[in-house]
Amino acid sequence: MPSLLRLLTYLKPYRKQTALTYFCLAANMGLNLLIPQIVKGVLDQGLAKRDLTFLILSAIAIVVITLVNAVFSFGLQYLREWVSQRVAYDIRNQLYDHVQRLSFAYHDTAQTGQFMSRATSDVDAIRAYTGPWLVDLTQSIFLLISVSIILFAVDVRLAVLTMLPTLLTFFLTVRFGRIIRPVHLRIQQHFSRMSTTLQENLSGVRVVKAFAREPYEIDKYKKDNWRLLEENMRSVRIAATNFPTMRFLTVVSTILLLWFGGQDVIAGRMSVGTIVAFNSYLVMISWPIRRLGWIVNGLARASASGERIFEIVDTKSAVVEKPNAIVLPRLSGHVRFEHVTFSYGGKPVLQDVDIDAKPGQVIALLGLTGSGKTTVVNLIPRFYDVSMGRITVDGYDVRDVTLASLRRQIGVVLQETFLFSASVRDNIAYGRPDASIDDVIAAAKAAHAHDFIMELPYGYDTRIGER
Repeated sequence: MPSLLRLLTYLKPYRKQTALTYFCLAANMGLNLLIPQIVKGVLDQGLAKRDLTFLILSAIAIVVITLVNAVFSFGLQYLREWVSQRVAYDIRNQLYDHVQRLSFAYHDTAQTGQFMSRATSDVDAIRAYTGPWLVDLTQSIFLLISVSIILFAVDVRLAVLTMLPTLLTFFLTVRFGRIIRPVHLRIQQHFSRMSTTLQENLSGVRVVKAFAREPYEIDKYKKDNWRLLEENMRSVRIAATNFPTMRFLTVVSTILLLWFGGQDVIAGRMSVGTIVAFNSYLVMISWPIRRLGWIVNGLARASASGERIFEIVDTKSAVVEKPNAIVLPRLSGHVRFEHVTFSYGGKPVLQDVDIDAKPGQVIALLGLTGSGKTTVVNLIPRFYDVSMGRITVDGYDVRDVTLASLRRQIGVVLQETFLFSASVRDNIAYGRPDASIDDVIAAAKAAHAHDFIMELPYGYDTRIGER
């Protein structure tokens, strides 16, 4: 699972907090391992020999260990969540930042619902992996190793007998992980597809109603929802088949201990305290071993989510700014297309186009739908790169200048209008956040929108949104 290893790199900025988390975990488990030994002493020394002093000291020791352990437990849970929440914060920011920098070519094919699913559901799965699941996996491995050493040190024969079911549980867990991982990947994909259907329907609800297509959209959503349900139920069936088997094997270990260990106690080869401590250690590792199934389940989901996140993060922008790009001075507006050819998806859209637009000149492009009119405009601010030829503004090749300095000096009215959830003033000044209110009003008047805006409840301070 390469994606799981790569996800661990997000822990690097929080090395100290992560180290402190696992220190609290080690201390917590170490103190827990002492309790069965104290109980063994209480049975064999305090009760068997009626040693009241030993009983009192043992009780005090258990109370102190419990109190100290409570401090480490708090540190473990708090730091675990602290680190995982910040990893989720970093990934969400990285995703958002990267998508902002991708060219139009990516957004032409990307689906909003898919991205929303990855930025929410997938990021949360990764948060759980870098926090609870990773800590629980470490705890399970540590307890399995340390308890095995203790059990073999007490009685090799009993340890072998009682650990055989545990070993079988481990192999079942590995098998479960291999089966469940592709199922979780499909669940995430179906969830994204359903989210896309929902997002598209809500965005185009007016079109749906205008053409009376509600039944079709309802049926489409039901089908996507049903596929998601089927994959979720497949995951449930796999888990329901494996988890009871794991629990049964844990009970088998206890039965073997009571049968063979009980005979040793009756024969005087083992004390009652020893068999009780032995059983306590078996119980101690039974929950982590059974939890391994859930852990593997969580790791499988995190692996699938990591692959989907990295699919976006690793996407390269089709438009890349040169390292030594020039910052454009103030332009006069002389635009030239020199033998420009542009292909989209392997299909030629423009071929050997020459345009010489001088400052102040008005040029109208006429043509059928799909003939490349919008493409010509989109090539000037370098939303796309030409396949052949070049485009210059005041003699500067647009590929040799910084994108910010180029686009800052170009005004574009896109075919698709969009209003952000902000005030009218903020929307008008979106391209120039430092614009004064006078500049905003002047722009509104030029667009013949000033009178309409002044009729709104709060004028230019009225909050508007997508609709």
